[in-house]
Amino acid sequence: SLFESPRLRRVPEFYAQSLLPGQPLFDARNDSNYAGLSDPVMLRLASALPSGLAKWLWDFAGSGDSPMSIVWANDVRPMPPADAGLPLARHFVGRGLAVFRTGWDTCDVMLSVEAGPYYKVTHNQADKGHFALYGHGCAWAIDSGYGNTLEPEGRAQTVAHNCILVDGKGQTLSGCGLGTDGKLLAFENTERVGYALADSADAYNRNSKGTPGVGVQRALRHILFVRPRARAPAYAVVLDDMRKDDAPHDYTWLFHTHEQVQVLIQPDGARIKPLFTSGGARVDTPADAQGQGECAWTFDVKEPGRYVVWARVRSVGPELAKSDSFFVQMDAGKPLAWHTGGRREWAWRQVMELGAPEPVAFQLAAGPHTLRLRTRETQSQVDRLVVTSDLTAQPPFPGDVKGFAFEAEDGHVTPPMRIVREECEKPAPGMRLILHAAAPIALTVDAYDGHPRLKALARAVQPDFAAVLLPLSPADVEPSVHFDDTAAAVRIHIRWPQATDLIEWPKTGDRRPRLR
Repeated sequence: SLFESPRLRRVPEFYAQSLLPGQPLFDARNDSNYAGLSDPVMLRLASALPSGLAKWLWDFAGSGDSPMSIVWANDVRPMPPADAGLPLARHFVGRGLAVFRTGWDTCDVMLSVEAGPYYKVTHNQADKGHFALYGHGCAWAIDSGYGNTLEPEGRAQTVAHNCILVDGKGQTLSGCGLGTDGKLLAFENTERVGYALADSADAYNRNSKGTPGVGVQRALRHILFVRPRARAPAYAVVLDDMRKDDAPHDYTWLFHTHEQVQVLIQPDGARIKPLFTSGGARVDTPADAQGQGECAWTFDVKEPGRYVVWARVRSVGPELAKSDSFFVQMDAGKPLAWHTGGRREWAWRQVMELGAPEPVAFQLAAGPHTLRLRTRETQSQVDRLVVTSDLTAQPPFPGDVKGFAFEAEDGHVTPPMRIVREECEKPAPGMRLILHAAAPIALTVDAYDGHPRLKALARAVQPDFAAVLLPLSPADVEPSVHFDDTAAAVRIHIRWPQATDLIEWPKTGDRRPRLR
């Protein structure tokens, strides 16, 4: 029987270990997106194995209208991962995947890292050594999701992952039948700390076709997952032992984070926090409104040309598909019906006419212009807008915009549209990223595929990037972090209110870090 297969019997555990803390979503590994379960196969496994864990996974993360959910319905008692006895760390050897976590609830933290072999029967990405970090209801370090093309800047390549570029180049081209190899050389887990060692050198040197890459002598990534104690919460440390050759090169450490957060550069790294309503106000049409309102923004174009419009929007009606559109009008032009996509969270969307294959580009002459949003459906909300002549610009627009940026509430509002001031948000979690390297670091933030991407550039023979990633709940006190860089080791002092952690990273030998 297929259900006697040891591999199939471990499928529920794999999914449980891949589950984001407190969310019905799974880690977006390789070329998968963040998603739940749409196929009710877990229901079949629940009765066939039998597995209360599989039943719980379907109840927690399953959805969809497959008729098999009726056929395979059963009365197996759901069993959450903790009750099922799942460990808080797991090494999936064949996949080259290590997962560490404190639990499965919203308040918990999860870290994953992957560096496995390429199997020709699967898709593959140039992502060896990529890590992801989640905790306190937020996605802090993310994967960019599905991608299976050979586009150099596409999601299948290193630029879309939390990895390192060498002179602007990533691991060897992957996707569309090509792949790269990595290895997890070590995995350990104790009550105090989890450890994994990823070797990505092969991925930088060649792909499965033998195509040469940028070439490196070594690309070792040490990962520590420090478990909570006293008033010190869980956190991660990423240490990169990387070297191309004996000459200086530009090494760029990449960090991708979720579109619903903002990245604030600090002298020693970055502060990352959830992104609420911009400017503390929004514009919408209330549910019980009659008639059509509008909000208008006037701006003066200096450089004539083609301009596109982006807006940060969300839908809050009981039926998303009935609260997700506006009429858009530029000057005296024809009003366009624009459907925003129906999301309850704020998201940037480009103005497109209903049924059109491409976004709308407005030809604007020099001089004054007026952009209008008019009511098409109630409870469709707008927070911020960008009008830009950069047709390739991507949200979240972290820097200067080539064009115009508006807060929604800065427009002229005609009822029943209205400006709604939002109360101060309740205390929210955040993340502190602290970086150190063997050479000065230049930090920048750009946008990749709709989410923020931080770049840390250091020019060195061997950059020795050391990153401390601190996901903090509103109740956590941020520690002080100090790097002591000597000839023998890099020592990281992390001082919490009631404890101090010392992480020592030797500069010779196997360079395995030690937590004291």
